[in-house]
Amino acid sequence: MNLKIGKVNINQNSCTIIAEAGVNHNCSLLMAEKLIKEAKKGGADIIKFQTYKAEKLVTKKTPRFWKWDKEIKKRGSQYDSYSRLDKFGVEQYYKLVQMCKKYKIEFMSTPFDNEAVDMLYNLGMKGFKIASCDITNFPFLEVVAKRKMPILLSTGASNISEINDAVNIIKRFNNRISIMHCTLCYPTKPKDANLRALIDIKKNFKNNILGLSDHTLGVNIASSSILYGVRVIEKHFTYNKKLLKSADHPISIDTKELKLLRKNVAALITAVGFEEK
Repeated sequence: MNLKIGKVNINQNSCTIIAEAGVNHNCSLLMAEKLIKEAKKGGADIIKFQTYKAEKLVTKKTPRFWKWDKEIKKRGSQYDSYSRLDKFGVEQYYKLVQMCKKYKIEFMSTPFDNEAVDMLYNLGMKGFKIASCDITNFPFLEVVAKRKMPILLSTGASNISEINDAVNIIKRFNNRISIMHCTLCYPTKPKDANLRALIDIKKNFKNNILGLSDHTLGVNIASSSILYGVRVIEKHFTYNKKLLKSADHPISIDTKELKLLRKNVAALITAVGFEEK
């Protein structure tokens, strides 16, 4: 099965690379434009952001689930971290779409609530990414699936049964699904990447494109996933790992590493061959 997100074809003969900018724009359109420009320069096919509002995502006293020594409120909550980076609204996302057109790179953003789904759809986004945290959020999956667009389904912290339940809900409306292996550690140690889980996913979902949403440092693990059948790779991306405000900057790859990832996957796609001696 092939997937088409805008002008990007996801298929077995190449590897689509998604630069996950997330909220590394730090609520600045100037920084967002630089991310878009650098993602294109580095060879990404898609640049993806995240669309959420803190009050819809966590309670105000939710403990932080990451440790980052650059937080302004050292003893703050996850709400404090999220609320610093959720300031973009429809006007800013419209401008992001236009910037992506300017630099000729496909725009995507992960929605985390129904209103975000509607906004992104109305702005002309051509495919959806479902975050791992929503794989068992069945009402939300149905809202996204009803848009009948390609879906990249991240599977961190889930098992085959949970993935199957999610896929069955989506398939009631749309069968264009890439199932993306993911480990929810930031960063993920190589010993926890478990790339062989891709064999299990492929065995259970033979007709779906395999993907990897990778949180390891660098590009070696992500590149190696090609040998397990992965054909769409998502990596957190920044143009400067020393930037503050977003905890994702230091665990992201930069433009130089993105270029290396592009080079590696191109070579490995060729090297895989035809399964015949």
